[in-house]
Amino acid sequence: LVLQLIALPTEQALVMVTGAVVISSQTTSTRAANLLASAIILPMSLLVVFESFVMIKPDMRYTLWYIAAGLLVVVVLLVRTGSRIFSREELLGRAVDELKLKWAWRVFWGQFKYGGVPKEPSKFNLIRWYKESVFGAMKSLRKPGLTIFVAMIAAFIGGWYLSSRWVLPIGDNFDETKTVSYQVKDIAIWDVPSSQQTDEEVLDNLRDIWEQAARDPQWIQRALSQNLRVLIVAGILGLFTFGVLTIFVVILPFGILGYILGNIVSAKISVLPFIVAILPHGIVEIPAIIIAGAAALRAGSVVTKPDPSMTVGEAWLRAFSDGMKIGIAVVLPLLIVAAVLEVQVTPHVVQWALELGF
Repeated sequence: LVLQLIALPTEQALVMVTGAVVISSQTTSTRAANLLASAIILPMSLLVVFESFVMIKPDMRYTLWYIAAGLLVVVVLLVRTGSRIFSREELLGRAVDELKLKWAWRVFWGQFKYGGVPKEPSKFNLIRWYKESVFGAMKSLRKPGLTIFVAMIAAFIGGWYLSSRWVLPIGDNFDETKTVSYQVKDIAIWDVPSSQQTDEEVLDNLRDIWEQAARDPQWIQRALSQNLRVLIVAGILGLFTFGVLTIFVVILPFGILGYILGNIVSAKISVLPFIVAILPHGIVEIPAIIIAGAAALRAGSVVTKPDPSMTVGEAWLRAFSDGMKIGIAVVLPLLIVAAVLEVQVTPHVVQWALELGF
């Protein structure tokens, strides 16, 4: 605890100083730099309050080491960013507060429409836009995409490992003396002990649910809106965390999948229904998630290594514009296709797999 009390305040001080340097470097005057640099106090104050709560809980004190490790990563990122973008002479030379909204819009729209290459105004051509602007922007997602992909695999393996520590009551681990009740709308799937319900009854109930979903187009809308909400939240959180929270939000479902699959394997249940419940729409949905996560990760982390030929603000605007462009032109169509497959195709494949197993 003494070591934690020494490490945490030291790291917090470094975060506040380096954070103030990065924030003040993006202002247009010394007065604005002084005002905005104080904004770092609020999140650090909340962190101190949380640490105080953890310290009085002996069983939670190990959490302080995770906080210390996280602060160390933030310090490294802020030092790297500050050393690249801070210019004392340029900051002292500014005297007028100015917010260039027109310039910001021109940069954003030019990157969105032309891919940042100045061109003469012309009639919009969708094919040319995809070829020159959209696909050109996707080339910059190779490293972020690889990062997201590796993180997904790591989350899946981690979920599988946790399945050996926290076992779900299924298969050989299921207690038949307990009644399991599960209901979707007005249709009960399991409302009696599994030993009293036949396999055919389970399939009949599942068929009724899937038929309802196939007739109701709102199920496609729900599947699409759920994926969109998650990716939008991941993108917003990534902008304020150098893309770190983007990775956590995107890979979380894959950790859950690894946990469930690990329990299924340990219970000696056929994995075929589980795999086919993901595969038909996952072929489209997983690449969409990787692309969206990579775009959000790039937009959040671009400030740590901006292009030397442009300011940090311009580099961020261009990365944000590329993310919006890829989201509309690539991710959204893929998610629409995935939602249709998830509602209209996946249930029939799962039904086939269950019938084959039964």
